[in-house]
Amino acid sequence: NPVLRRAAAALDRPPQAVARFHVEGGYAGKPEYDAGQVAQRELALIRDVALAWRLSGERRFLDAAARYLEAWSAAYAVSLNPIDEESFERVMIAADLVRGDLPAPVRVAVDGFVARFAAGYLDFIEASTRRTSLRATDRNNWNSHRVKIAVLAAYAGGDGATIPGPKPVLPLSATVVLDGPLGETGSCGFVSYPGGAPRAPTCRANPTITSVFCK
Repeated sequence: NPVLRRAAAALDRPPQAVARFHVEGGYAGKPEYDAGQVAQRELALIRDVALAWRLSGERRFLDAAARYLEAWSAAYAVSLNPIDEESFERVMIAADLVRGDLPAPVRVAVDGFVARFAAGYLDFIEASTRRTSLRATDRNNWNSHRVKIAVLAAYAGGDGATIPGPKPVLPLSATVVLDGPLGETGSCGFVSYPGGAPRAPTCRANPTITSVFCK
């Protein structure tokens, strides 16, 4: 099993948690970017050891996950840069996988860590809705990453009360435009809502991509 192999290789490796890293707009060979790549690989290892615990039930993997999560919870300061921090989804998944089995002091530390992500990103998203004019990063893939991080963090910390907000009025209609003039780098199109978009709908497309269903 490749997950178990990667996790086993990480067991004797000490955590290399950092206070901050920056990869947005970087490139290989730039020291700041290269350091960020190293940090992101460690975040992937945290997910792997957590998965290995759930797959195997071997205590050594749980101990490793606790060690990594505790180190990152103590060292890292949330930056609210969703491009730099989108890889923390791996940490949120790991926290969710092991939360119920962590020693109490570690669980408290990890819960506080993911809560800082959830609160920070939810506050940012809420503030952006009050702007008279949305910035590009309030509505492009940056904001998609913000929503993803906030929701995963809330679930990882077991704080379901953080997630609900005012729900859009249903039924809801929208126009989906592929390769349209408002599309941006990294997107395949855009969605327009008559009368303005409702707050944070959850949408899915049907298999033929001819309809979008939101709730």
